[in-house]
Amino acid sequence: MFNLLRGDFYKLRHSTGFHVMIFLSVVFGIIECLEINTAGYDAFYAHFGDLRTLVFVFVGVFSGVFIGEDFACRTFQGEVAAGNKRLKVLVSKTLLFLFGICTLILIQILIVVVIMSLVNGFGGDLTGIVMGNMVRAGLMFMLQICATAMLCVLTSVLIKNKATIIAVNFMLLILIDGILQLISSISDQVLAFYTKTPLVLSLSSSLPSISQSELVVSIITAFTTIIGLFFVANLHFRKCELS
Repeated sequence: MFNLLRGDFYKLRHSTGFHVMIFLSVVFGIIECLEINTAGYDAFYAHFGDLRTLVFVFVGVFSGVFIGEDFACRTFQGEVAAGNKRLKVLVSKTLLFLFGICTLILIQILIVVVIMSLVNGFGGDLTGIVMGNMVRAGLMFMLQICATAMLCVLTSVLIKNKATIIAVNFMLLILIDGILQLISSISDQVLAFYTKTPLVLSLSSSLPSISQSELVVSIITAFTTIIGLFFVANLHFRKCELS
């Protein structure tokens, strides 16, 4: 398992596609700074809304760049042929995929907060409590995005073709979010469901303040989603043809 993780991490570090996405994260972070005229603290929380939509697109593209590439280059087949269990291969790929997503998110958050703090000041005293709340909000945002991104892991395993994965996942999360928003406007039942999904929890759980019970529910929801979608993906992956 360690060798699989090490190999996938090496691949991630040397992935041209990932480097391009890092560059785009930097560019979009700077662009966001040009549109925000506020202190670093306020920019941190205000940025989550725009970042959420952008990350949905990045997740879809990255699923093709990272997971789809391994189908295209027959890396999965080689790793399984080397004696690795399919479960371990998929776990390693999923963990590094989610790590890559969190890296892209962290880059944008840091760029926005640092630049806006330098330009307009932080906006208050940077106390331990303030810092703790910001770290909690950032981690919760990443966790909920990771839960949402598992949909792209599932579709990648189902599709297996790199170009098709990118084409499908590019707008998948945005479309699902938009459809649920539309239906939620006319159905209270769907609205109740929608507000409890990682799609919405990525924003509601990253607010400056959140109750302990809400935090626990959000964490449980995220991990349940991650485990559930991974379970379904693995059911298909362990039986599918990799050649």
